Amino acid sequence: MFSKQPRFFLFAFSAAFLLTFAAPQAAEKASNVEVETLRKVNLARQIIQLGIEDKDPFALIVAARIFREIPPIEGPPPKKISGNLAEDRSTGSEQMSLVLDHSVGNLLKKAREFAGDRQDILALIEDIAAMSPRGAGGVIHLDQILSGKTDAYEITYEGKKPAALYIEAQDNVDLDLRIEDKAGKKICEDMRQGVTSLCEWDPEETAPFVIKIINTDDTPTEYILLTN
Repeated sequence: MFSKQPRFFLFAFSAAFLLTFAAPQAAEKASNVEVETLRKVNLARQIIQLGIEDKDPFALIVAARIFREIPPIEGPPPKKISGNLAEDRSTGSEQMSLVLDHSVGNLLKKAREFAGDRQDILALIEDIAAMSPRGAGGVIHLDQILSGKTDAYEITYEGKKPAALYIEAQDNVDLDLRIEDKAGKKICEDMRQGVTSLCEWDPEETAPFVIKIINTDDTPTEYILLTN
């Protein structure tokens, strides 16, 4: 039934290696809990995509556990400076804990579907369902972007503190992410194919940065933005 499990386990092993053994090197660039949290959210979303493609309940169980263990995170409020500024657009914010709880519920429901009558897997699912979340705090910014357009935000980050910003598109739309300083110099970009993007950088001083979210698709989409 789970003919593609090896692909998931190879991915999971590689991901675990990167998050543990590679951590001392990564720590020199971005070594705080909030940045690590955004990495884990990004990783979980990749695992979910793989799990859905392969109909693999184990992948969804792993992703649900990651969400259950997400700690509180607080970030500066984003100020939208260009893009879809219409008053009737779907925008706002939502508590991160509510978003993750909803995600875990949906993941475990799908995992049960993929598990069928495998009692050992169903028992694992119930274990995750019974886990108490770590109380993920913070606010997720919700917005929408038109097809072929760019949304831009201005966010001030603290100097000498690692910064990270995560976006996730809905409707399977590929969004690109670019971070610039106020002079327009590129600081970071994530142009990889996929519904998630993550940028990390180290501000030398407290300053505003411009965040550009680029929709090269012909489909408008809603997205979430999360930063530390």
